[in-house]
Amino acid sequence: RIKRCDYCEHLWRDDSLRNTKRTCSDECKRDLKTLQRRDQRANDALLNPKPRKRTLMDDYIWWLEYPFWVQEYSMLKIGWKYERPSGVALMDYVETNRDSFGDGNRKKSIKHVSYHGDDRDLF
Repeated sequence: RIKRCDYCEHLWRDDSLRNTKRTCSDECKRDLKTLQRRDQRANDALLNPKPRKRTLMDDYIWWLEYPFWVQEYSMLKIGWKYERPSGVALMDYVETNRDSFGDGNRKKSIKHVSYHGDDRDLF
C-alpha cells in the first residue's frame, strides 16, 4: 500500500503486516515522536504551571501609601540591606576607572601608531 509519511510528506510503500505504519523510516518516527513530546510538554506547562517560589521580599507590601512588612523575620533578614550613599571621592574614583576601563570592565587597548613601519618606537 502506498502512503504519505506523517513527518516528511514523502510517498512510500508500507510493507508492514497490517499496514499500520505512519512514517517511512525510523528517523522520521523518532523526529515525529520528538515533536509530539515537545507539544505534550508545552501543553502540560500551560495547564499545570510550576508555582513560583516564595521569597522573603514577598512579605514587603510596598505599593500601599504606608509600606510595611508582613513578617518581622523577613524584615530583619532583608530590611538592613540598603545601599549606603557614596562619597564624592569614591564616585570620582569610580568614574575615572570607568573612563579608562570602559563599561565592560576591560582596559582599552593602547593604539600604537607606527610612523616608521617597524617596531622602532617600542622600547
